Amino acid sequence: MQDRVSWKEEGRKTVFHSPIFNVEERVCRSPDNSLKTFTVLDTSDWAIIMPALDTERGREFVMVWQWRHGARELSLEFPGGVFEKGEDPESAAARELREETGYRAKKMEKLGVVLNDSEEDKLREQRDNSAINNATREYPFPTARKFAWVLCGGFWLFCLGGLLFGVDVRALFPFLFFSLATISGLHIPMFYVKRKIFDVVIGAIFTLCCIGVGLSLLSNPGVGL
Repeated sequence: MQDRVSWKEEGRKTVFHSPIFNVEERVCRSPDNSLKTFTVLDTSDWAIIMPALDTERGREFVMVWQWRHGARELSLEFPGGVFEKGEDPESAAARELREETGYRAKKMEKLGVVLNDSEEDKLREQRDNSAINNATREYPFPTARKFAWVLCGGFWLFCLGGLLFGVDVRALFPFLFFSLATISGLHIPMFYVKRKIFDVVIGAIFTLCCIGVGLSLLSNPGVGL
């Protein structure tokens, strides 16, 4: 039965190449021995993730807004994207989830495979839809960062009040810079997760400078700003 409906490919050429897909012309022979040319869109392998969160309101899904140039409008959809070179489906799904939402999956489950009829059989093993259970926000130390902000703000308000009322608050200046260094230092891992390398470098420099100023003021308590 399959032999009576199967086509045999006898040649192909790429007429357009891009990082995401290629457009090919394929010459195929039909079961009745006639030759025809077909235009085929050969896309990169991709993964779609369905992140599920258990919240106080019950199970909810994480979705993202994406601008789609073909439709020329925003599209609300599950996170996903193409594989990087050498990636397996699970690694690609985890990376896309992290990049597009900032979440990391505690558990991943493969739901199935989607075969686009314009592509070769190799994609049959690569299309991967994954469900993410109990995902967690990956940005590190959110509570510590909030506490550091509150602490630093309290220091600044206290110092400002002391200056307004003529109180000598120079002894607190080192701790102001130490709190700024703490805030900056706690943000560095978050910048790294989001692949903002420039922010990582600037954050590290700022953190070291604040520590240096704080140590300098601590060793010379009589020095003002």
